Amino acid sequence: MSETIIKQIPHDDLVEQLAPLTRYAFYPSPPVDTSDFEKNLVLFDDCTVLGMYDGERVVGSAYALHMTQNVRGKLLSMGGVAGVTSMPTYRRRGHVKRLLVELFSQMNAQGMAVSTLYPFRESFYERLGYTTFLHRRRVSCNVSDLRSLITHEFPGTVTFGHQSDGWEEQYAFMREHQIRVHGMGFFADEAMNHLYGKKEWWFAHAYDENGILVGVMPYRITGFQGTFEVPYLYTQNSLARYLLLQYIARHIDQVTKLDILRLLPDERPETWLSDLNFKAEPDIWITPMGRVINVRGLAGISVDDDAVTLAISDKFCEWNNGVFTFSSEDGKLVITEKDVNTDVDAHLSINGLSALIFGTHDLHDFRWREWGQLSDATIKRLQMLFPMQAPYLFTSF
Repeated sequence: MSETIIKQIPHDDLVEQLAPLTRYAFYPSPPVDTSDFEKNLVLFDDCTVLGMYDGERVVGSAYALHMTQNVRGKLLSMGGVAGVTSMPTYRRRGHVKRLLVELFSQMNAQGMAVSTLYPFRESFYERLGYTTFLHRRRVSCNVSDLRSLITHEFPGTVTFGHQSDGWEEQYAFMREHQIRVHGMGFFADEAMNHLYGKKEWWFAHAYDENGILVGVMPYRITGFQGTFEVPYLYTQNSLARYLLLQYIARHIDQVTKLDILRLLPDERPETWLSDLNFKAEPDIWITPMGRVINVRGLAGISVDDDAVTLAISDKFCEWNNGVFTFSSEDGKLVITEKDVNTDVDAHLSINGLSALIFGTHDLHDFRWREWGQLSDATIKRLQMLFPMQAPYLFTSF
């Protein structure tokens, strides 16, 4: 077998070279249908798409979608890694690892501070520095459980229509929502408009008594006596939630079941209404993972008041290796590089730093995960500086 090389796949070659690889790996086959890939080429505008070439043929791939992500209150440039695969005869040869290490370098050069992905196997990506987020929750109940809301008087209104007609207003609301939700990641505007604005959904928008948009909810109905399916429901306040739940309740003679496919981690649907018998299904989709691509790019995220000096080790992104002091100034993270001989409070692997920044793990677990040895005193200071949070990625890719 000849020597393989890694290089960018030209945009004009994506349908011919990339699509068959990703369709073979992630879709039913045969046949290998690339028509859907062609419809979504907008995703690859300004996208870093790497191919593993054996001669003129692409035998492996990995790409980073240019995205934004809220990390502790600041929108950072994020690389959404996807399309990680290789032909069966080229697997287990280290090609995918080589592709990803090169992709890290590309993301760093393009100013991406963090990266997320949906893993084919968590342990593989953990070895490359990623840390696991929380499961995404799907909840369902009988629409009849909402009956008591039908006649309730709420100060506000709900409008509905086709998603394409309400998307512009909905997306503006969602962009404001992203600023409030830790971990929330969006594609570039054109891709968001293409993927979500043209979906065959209805929309319901909730307005308060002053006519201000306070909640958005796309949905579809699977059929008479079927399911009222809500992909996501975002509200600015409690009123918006009840306006939208009441709107769902008005379908009581049309549908039997309510499905909400993505709930924010801090939502408590079982408390919304008495006798509301929600059932949760946490394993509806692959659990995402996240990684710090450039330590310095984290400056400015929201932190509490404290300071700690850490030695960071990263096998695959050498620019992250070093000693850094993380401190707070007016509630924002300040990162100061130190001499490598500086006394440190702890040594952390990039996995440990990623788990710390995204707020996903108990810091006491780090020693057992081999992410770093932390004293009780250092743990208290890190917990003060970086309180535990539950990242919610939202976008699937």
